[in-house]
Amino acid sequence: MTLSGALSRFDSIDHVAGYWLAVSPVFTLTHVEVLAAAGIWGDEQQRWVGTDELFEPADGTGSGRVLRAEVRAELMQRFVDPLAVDARTRAIHHDLALRLADDGGDSEIISALFHARRSEAWPVLVDLWGRHGLGLIARADAVAFDAYSRLPLSVLEAYPFLTMASVIFDRAVHEADGPARRAVIEAASARAAGLLSSDLSEWSANAALNVIVGAMISERTRGRTDRAAQIAERVEVEIAERGRSAAGVDAPIAAWSHLQCGLTYLLVSRIDRARLSTAAAHRAARLAGIDGEHIVVNAASQLALIEAVGGSPAEAERWMADAAGRRCHPWFDLPVRAPALVALALLDAERMTTSPSSVSIDDLAGAELEIWPFVQLALARRRIRRGAPIVALSELDAAVARQAMGEQAAVPPLALAVARSEALVALGRHVQALQTIVRAAARAGVDAASHTLLSLPYARAQVYRGGTTRDAAAAILTQPEGFPLVDQVEAQILTMRTALAAGDHAEAERVGREVDLVIVRNRLWWLSANVPLAIGASERDPESLRAVAAAVPYPQPASPDTLSKRERVVLARLVESASIEEIARALVVSPNTVKSQLRSIYRKLGVNSRDGALAEMQRRGLGHG
Repeated sequence: MTLSGALSRFDSIDHVAGYWLAVSPVFTLTHVEVLAAAGIWGDEQQRWVGTDELFEPADGTGSGRVLRAEVRAELMQRFVDPLAVDARTRAIHHDLALRLADDGGDSEIISALFHARRSEAWPVLVDLWGRHGLGLIARADAVAFDAYSRLPLSVLEAYPFLTMASVIFDRAVHEADGPARRAVIEAASARAAGLLSSDLSEWSANAALNVIVGAMISERTRGRTDRAAQIAERVEVEIAERGRSAAGVDAPIAAWSHLQCGLTYLLVSRIDRARLSTAAAHRAARLAGIDGEHIVVNAASQLALIEAVGGSPAEAERWMADAAGRRCHPWFDLPVRAPALVALALLDAERMTTSPSSVSIDDLAGAELEIWPFVQLALARRRIRRGAPIVALSELDAAVARQAMGEQAAVPPLALAVARSEALVALGRHVQALQTIVRAAARAGVDAASHTLLSLPYARAQVYRGGTTRDAAAAILTQPEGFPLVDQVEAQILTMRTALAAGDHAEAERVGREVDLVIVRNRLWWLSANVPLAIGASERDPESLRAVAAAVPYPQPASPDTLSKRERVVLARLVESASIEEIARALVVSPNTVKSQLRSIYRKLGVNSRDGALAEMQRRGLGHG
C-alpha cells in the first residue's frame, strides 16, 4: 500500500484519536487497553497497530510497536497542537504512566517516561530514576533526556532526589564530550552530598543508595579520597541492610553502588577491597539486564586495572578480554572501557611492548576521567621503562602540584610513591627512592616491607642502596603466595644481585636456576628480558631461557585441545595474514569480538603479538584445522 493510501485511513478519525496516534513514542498492549476503555479507540484503530503499513516493531524488549517515521510526521501536522492538552488528556497520560512504569520492558519504560513528563507524574519519574539509574540511557536514550530535562524548580524542591537526574539528563549533556560529562557528574554528586544530611530512612532503598553513592563521588572529585572511602564502607553496609528488607535494592543500583565503592578503594590503594567490591558489581550487573550492560563492561574493565596495579598480569588480561567481548550503549563506551586501556598500558610498560589499540594512553591523558591518576602512572612507568625517568619524575611532580592546587584528582599516595621510587632508582638516587617508600608507608600507617604494593619497591631501593635482600624482601621471600608472581620473580632477581655483590656465585647460580624455572613454567619471557634491563640484575635473556625450557619439562599453557574451535579458525586466518576486519567479515562477527578472541589466543599461547602467535603456531603445529 502507498503512503497516501495508508494515511487515508486517518481521514475518518477524530482529533483526539489522531492525537494519541501521533504523540505516543511506542504503542503497547497497555495503550490499546487504556484508549479503548476511554472510548477513544474502537476495534478498527486497535487493528491498525498490527499493520505493517503503519507500524513496525519497537527496538528492545516489551510489546511495543512504533509508527513509521513518515506516518508520524504526517499525523503530527494533522492532529497535534502543543497548547491544547486538556485535563482529560493529561489524566490519560497519567494513567498510562502509572500502568507502564511497572511493566519492565524497554517499550513500556520508554512510554512511561514520556507519559509521566506529559502528565507531570513526578513520583513515576522518581521511581524510574531510582530503579534503573543510568540504565535509562540504554533503554530510552533521547526520551530519558527529554523526561528529566528542565524540571521546574518547584518540582526539584518537592522531590529533591530528582535534582541528580535533572543534572545528569540535561538535554545539553546528550551530545557532550568527556570533560563536559565529568563536570555533569561532579554537579550531580554535589547535589547528592547536599542531600546526605536528610533523613533517608523514609526513602526507598534505591533512592537512598543513589544519594549516598553520589556523596561518595562528590568527595572523590574534590580530592578527599579518605573521606570517600569512609562513605564507601557505609554504602556497603546500606546494601547489606536494605537488601534484607522486602523492598530491597534493585540489581542495577546495587551493581552501580558496588562499582563506585571499588573505584574509591582503588584510589586509596586498598587493592583487596577494590577487587571484592568490583567483583560484586560485576555479579550484580549481570543480573540487571540492559540496565547493567554498561556496568558489566565497566566492572570487568576496572578489575583489569585493579589486577594490573596489583601486579597480576594474567588476571588483568583475563578481565580485559571479558570487557572487550561485551557491548554497551555508545554513550558509555569510552569511560567504561578506559580502565582496561590503562591496564593494557601498564602491562605494556612493564613488558616494554606496544599492543594495538584504537585508543592510546596518550589519548586518555586529556579525557578528564576519574581514573586520571592511573593514566598518569601508566605514562610515568612507560617513560621509566623507555629510558626517560627524569621526564617521568618531572611529570609526576607537576601532577602533584596540580593536585595540591585542586586542579585535578589526587594520585593515590601509595601508587604515586611506587612510581616515584621506580624513577628515582632508575636515576641512581637510591636513598631518595627508599625514603619515598618509607614516608608513604608511615603516612598510610602500613609496613613497607610487608605491604602488597610497597614491598617490592622497598626491597629494590634497599638492595640498590647496599642492603641485603634477606632484610629487604623478607615478606616476599618467606610468604610468596601473598604477592603477585612478577613481584616474587623480581625479589629473587634482587637476591641474585645481592649474592653476586657478596661474591657468592654458587648462591647466585642456585637462585638463577629457580628464577629460570619459574619464568619457563609460566612463560614470562618478557619478565626475564625486561626486569633485568630495568634493574641491571641479570644477563639472562629469552633465548637462553628457551634453551632451558627445551631441557626441562614444564606444563604447556595451551594445546590444540585448550583452544576453542572458533579460536582455531581465527588462528588459520592469521596464517593467511588476514586483517581483523577481514576475519570479522569472514566469521560474521564484530571486529571487537575478533580482538577479544585474539587476546585469548595470545594469552593461551603465552605471546603478546601476532608475530609471536605465528611463531608459536609453527612450533606447535596449530596452523591448520
